[in-house]
Amino acid sequence: MKKKKIIGILTITFVLVGSVFIGGTLAFLVKQTNREANGFTFGNADIELTEEQWQKLTDEERTVYPGKRVTKDPKVTNTGETDIYVYLEVKIPRADVRTVSAGVDGAEKIDDPQVRNLFSYTPAGDWIEIENTTDDEWNTIIYGYDKILKPGEETTALFDSVEYLNIVEGELKKDTRLNMPINAYAIQTGYLNESGSTNIEKMKDAFSKYNAEAERR
Repeated sequence: MKKKKIIGILTITFVLVGSVFIGGTLAFLVKQTNREANGFTFGNADIELTEEQWQKLTDEERTVYPGKRVTKDPKVTNTGETDIYVYLEVKIPRADVRTVSAGVDGAEKIDDPQVRNLFSYTPAGDWIEIENTTDDEWNTIIYGYDKILKPGEETTALFDSVEYLNIVEGELKKDTRLNMPINAYAIQTGYLNESGSTNIEKMKDAFSKYNAEAERR
């Protein structure tokens, strides 16, 4: 995986790119890009975003259909020389779709159209949700790791799998491309004079101060 020194705040993005075919099958592909945001100058800090178990899957195992769960395990490694706070941002695509669910008698029923998240997952307990915004296209959630990540250490995976929504076949047009970007951020500890009595409070405060400073620039 690519590594890049942090200037301001480093973002490494995994984009899940899929095409919806007739029959409700979604084929996942993955690519990685690096992007830097303007901001502060940090020390010698590097991070690496990886998905070890996803990389082991065959093309067939990466193919999902409505209601199927597939292995995804984003985690971050501190490959630099300084302690850092680590954050992961997940952008879940949304669409106005009908879904299939169980009725009161156990029989399947079709729900009314509604704008919904197309993927779901269960975050690990050591990732703390610190921001959650939603519009008609995206549900953007930012998590902070509850421990300071020292050089050479890696986080646990934010989640170990994602599930594609059990939508009615044909709700999304053929060859629709779906993206689910995952961005990794790192902020050097102590750089923003963050306050708090616990690592979690300091991690949240560092992120808040970075955002406040970025808005003033």
